Amino acid sequence: MIGSDISIYESGLGGEIALTVNDVDMTDSLYNQVYLAWFGGNIKESHVDAESGSGEENLSYWQNDLLLDDESNKMISGTEIALSNVSFTSQGLYELLNIAKHDLEFLKDLGEVEVKIEVVTTNLIKLVVDIKSNFDDKNYIYKFIWDSTVKELIKNI
Repeated sequence: MIGSDISIYESGLGGEIALTVNDVDMTDSLYNQVYLAWFGGNIKESHVDAESGSGEENLSYWQNDLLLDDESNKMISGTEIALSNVSFTSQGLYELLNIAKHDLEFLKDLGEVEVKIEVVTTNLIKLVVDIKSNFDDKNYIYKFIWDSTVKELIKNI
């Protein structure tokens, strides 16, 4: 069984907590894991190089320092970095696909994870993940639209 979590969504200004009738909306926790793996953290930081105690603020994903001691397990959102920097040529899309798959490797114990990337328009890229759960025989499908002109996630569907 997949657990539940607070629903977050992309507003164009970063992730927001979803409210429904003055209450916090809930979603399955897999959605949040995909969203944070692909778009969490600070893309201006290399994450791995941001050492605490150096006198500079560590701007990497907040759970890295709080929950993860082993550097090899730290979350680095390579997908968002790649979306901002890779050309959307066939080679660039192949590279982006591999990075998006890598960001979701930690989900492999939950089931089969399939990632697809579609060019919607010249400036819009759709990222789709289909997770076939080992626990409840369901498919969890999440879709995100990236706008390369503003270099941000504009919609999650």
